[in-house]
Amino acid sequence: MSQTEQNVTTEVKAPEPKLFSEDYVKTIREEAKENRLARKAAEEERDNLALKFKDVIGLKPEDPLKDESITLYKENLTKNMNTALEKANERLLQAEIKSLDGYDVKLVSRLLDRSKVMIEEDGTVKGLKEAITALEEEFPQIRKGTQTGGANPPPNNATEVEVLEQKLKQAHKDGDALSIVSLTRQIFEARSKK
Repeated sequence: MSQTEQNVTTEVKAPEPKLFSEDYVKTIREEAKENRLARKAAEEERDNLALKFKDVIGLKPEDPLKDESITLYKENLTKNMNTALEKANERLLQAEIKSLDGYDVKLVSRLLDRSKVMIEEDGTVKGLKEAITALEEEFPQIRKGTQTGGANPPPNNATEVEVLEQKLKQAHKDGDALSIVSLTRQIFEARSKK
C-alpha cells in the first residue's frame, strides 16, 4: 500500500454508532409532519374565522381587528335588540288596547300613559286596565259613544236625520273618513224612508 492509500484510509473514519433506530426516527419525522400540517390547517381555519367575524361586525378583510370594533359592534347589537323589543312591546300593547270593547282605540293609544303599563317577559300586559281607568277619569271621551266636546249634542226632539247630520259634522271635524261614508249612507237611507 502506498502512503496515499494509507492516508485516505485513515481519513475515512468508522461510522458512529446510531443512537436511535431508523424506525424510531421515521416515526418521529411522521409525527412532526402531521403536527406541521395540523398547525397549518388550524392557522387557516383561524384566519377564515377571523375574516367571517370581521364581516359580521362590519369590518373589511384588510382592517385590523381591534377591541374598539368589537365594543362598537356589541353596542350596536344591543341598541338594535332594544329597538326590536320596544317595537314588539308596542305591538303587544296595541293588540291589547284593540281587544278592549267600548273604547276609542285611536284616542286611547294617543293618550295612554305608557309608563304605567308593563309588558312582562312572556308578553303579558300588566296595568293596562288601571291606566285606562285613570285615563277615563280624565278623558271620558275615550269611551265609544260618549259625546266629544267639539260638537253640540242634538236636541231631545231631533229627528234621526238631524242626529246623523250632527254626527257627520263631527266626523268631518275628526277627519274620520270611514264614519263619514257610513253616516252619509245612513242619512241617505233615513231620508229615503220619509
